[in-house]
Amino acid sequence: PINVSVDGDGIKYVADPVRGQVVAFDRNDDYLRAYGEPGGWRPVDAVAFEDRLYVVDTAHRIVRVFDKATGSQIKDIGDRGEPASRLDRPTNLSFDREGFLYVTDAGRFQVLKFDRDGHFQEAIGKPGDNLGHFARPKGTAVDREGRLYAVDASFNNVQLFNRDGRLLLFFSEAGDQPGNLLLPAKVALDYDHLSFFKPYV
Repeated sequence: PINVSVDGDGIKYVADPVRGQVVAFDRNDDYLRAYGEPGGWRPVDAVAFEDRLYVVDTAHRIVRVFDKATGSQIKDIGDRGEPASRLDRPTNLSFDREGFLYVTDAGRFQVLKFDRDGHFQEAIGKPGDNLGHFARPKGTAVDREGRLYAVDASFNNVQLFNRDGRLLLFFSEAGDQPGNLLLPAKVALDYDHLSFFKPYV
């Protein structure tokens, strides 16, 4: 298993590319169900939104969409349309509060934004080594104001973009000092447990 996400009901979705399935556990860590047939695909990240589960399939370079309750596949995202709206090497997923899906694409060195039905909206960032560029983009998160936090495992930092895809700032760098990063893979936002982190600010 390489990625896990938790929905509003406390259900955990674990992406297991070797098993070839996404395995769901309830809030008590009891097995619920598995999504997808083993073999023939490679799920590496899974995120639930409303009644659907969105899963990155790196073997087919798409995002598969499943019905959360039944486990049946509904559609694929990222394999149709203009070249600018197609996925190359998707790795990570996140949703904002409005229901827009953000797909990190390591092959395109960008984060692609889709609506929940798979219609392409925009691409954020571009390949390079300057501000607002990506070299090894990884996990993302979107805050309540719609700002996108995007990890880059080559720059060892997190870049912050506004709703229009414009870079606002970045934080951290490579190193072994407090606050430094080394091959970061994902970022998460938390509004409910700030008291745990206050001693470190």
